[in-house]
Amino acid sequence: MKQSIQRIPFSKALPVGERTYRFSVEVDTEKCTGCGICAIECPSRIIEMAPSQLNQCNKKANCSKNCLCENEVRIALNQLEEGQSTINAWETVTAVNPFPSVLGRLCSHPCEDACNRSYLDQSVNLHEAERFIGDYAIENNLEFKKPDFIQEGKAAVVGGGISGLTCAYHLARNGYRVTVFDENEKMGGIVQYAIPSFRIPRNILDAEIERLRKLGIEFRNNTRIGVDYTLEQLKESYDAIYMAVGCHREAQLNVSGEEDTQNMFDFLEEVVSENPTPIKGVTVVVGGGNSAMDVARTALRRGSARVIVLCLESRYEMKASEQEIREALAEGIELLTGLAIQRIEKKNDGKKCVYLKKCIRIFDEEGKFNPEYEELNHEYINADLIIKAIGLYPETDFLLEQGLKTTQRGNILIKDYKTMQTETTGVFAGGDIVAHPKSGTIGGGISLAIAAAKGIVNFLDGKFQESTDGNRVNISRNQERYNLLMQRQEGKEILFHNELVDWKKDYVEGLTKDQLLLEAKRCLACGQKHAVYIGAQNTTEFNRACHNCHNCVSICPEGAITFKYTTIYNQ
Repeated sequence: MKQSIQRIPFSKALPVGERTYRFSVEVDTEKCTGCGICAIECPSRIIEMAPSQLNQCNKKANCSKNCLCENEVRIALNQLEEGQSTINAWETVTAVNPFPSVLGRLCSHPCEDACNRSYLDQSVNLHEAERFIGDYAIENNLEFKKPDFIQEGKAAVVGGGISGLTCAYHLARNGYRVTVFDENEKMGGIVQYAIPSFRIPRNILDAEIERLRKLGIEFRNNTRIGVDYTLEQLKESYDAIYMAVGCHREAQLNVSGEEDTQNMFDFLEEVVSENPTPIKGVTVVVGGGNSAMDVARTALRRGSARVIVLCLESRYEMKASEQEIREALAEGIELLTGLAIQRIEKKNDGKKCVYLKKCIRIFDEEGKFNPEYEELNHEYINADLIIKAIGLYPETDFLLEQGLKTTQRGNILIKDYKTMQTETTGVFAGGDIVAHPKSGTIGGGISLAIAAAKGIVNFLDGKFQESTDGNRVNISRNQERYNLLMQRQEGKEILFHNELVDWKKDYVEGLTKDQLLLEAKRCLACGQKHAVYIGAQNTTEFNRACHNCHNCVSICPEGAITFKYTTIYNQ
């Protein structure tokens, strides 16, 4: 039998009980980092961000903490909003990173993932701000200031990629004479020879490298350690050595017919040449990382009618950044996820038949990479070209021949990760050649290079010159900024869709100066303030000033906010 339910009017509802407590909200200013998340999340808007007692930017913001090299791009933005010159902003950024134009284009910008602005609308566009600052320096021929004195020690850097050049930069700025050895004709490593020009125009990369040469760093190209010089010979001529030779041995599929595939390096190195050979038909790219996205988008630009990316991971497990995947899909790249190659058969007409198998599991119970497959699968793809982009490994034999101790995988063994000192006295290492959570990324390579530079300076009995706080600012932030939605400024993307697009040019038009200043206004200048509860304290009237919802307590990453309750009986 269906019963009818009658609602009691709110005006006739009986009280459940009387208030039995009062409360106050307290903020521990020592713990508070001034992120402003509590002010954004408070539904009553009764938490404000008050200026720090020290009246300066004294705490690191989340964006800087999450940056792989802990750079302060947000401080450079604050400088620009305050009215300081772009030169000052460039000096702030390059106190850590000598390649702002390169990183502004290529870094996966984890800083933006941690931006507190995302709690309000969208994160601040830090990577394009860094790119603007770097491009301004190139256009205006800005150069690094040479050190006031020259130290006695000399250092050799083996490997002219971003990590090696960064270490050389910081050593040179500390007054040490540095020589960089590289086996290639030009400096730049993988960025120079294996990243398409539509992502990093070569004139931009070369300009930032040339600035290092003008700083006084000596470049020795076409020189291979182990052939032209041994490590022992370098140790006789130099007081410290930084090994940053990178990883160049490509991983193998270990399937039948693999000889009919092409390596990623071979494919991308040809693209760097003036007139790469055009390709036709269907291209299959094996891999799910950023390099695979680069290869796929390059194949499309070189004439492939259809490009398919094949990877073990599901769509949301892929190692490629979300931006890289989004841009590839927008250009027409197809994704086949959760699949692997079972075998490859070459047909009489030259095409390859790629037989597939389903990947059931990628990692085993111990978390190690150990894929498990469902072999019975009748799916296949007919392809004209198959390119592998499944990972890079160190040249183990070369390292062992030079007397360096390596891990089982072939990475140089590090004795002290704080200084990047190897098991060999006076030899330091960093970048992709070491096993480190930051390896495999450009920003991470810079971070390890800085750690090694500090270690080398200490090894040579010097004192590493940290970047000063002279350029720091104290921007006043109106409370309204924590409540007001502001549209994020973006550089215009010129995605490839037809042969009329010059695919060698930069595919993103950077921010204009006006856009940059608008983006600077979106920055909350975290770290310069601390949270203050402005509502009535010890109120016995529920909801008078605070909903008592504890949003601020739950959201505070530092645990700086607490509610203090006092039991009351007679009111």
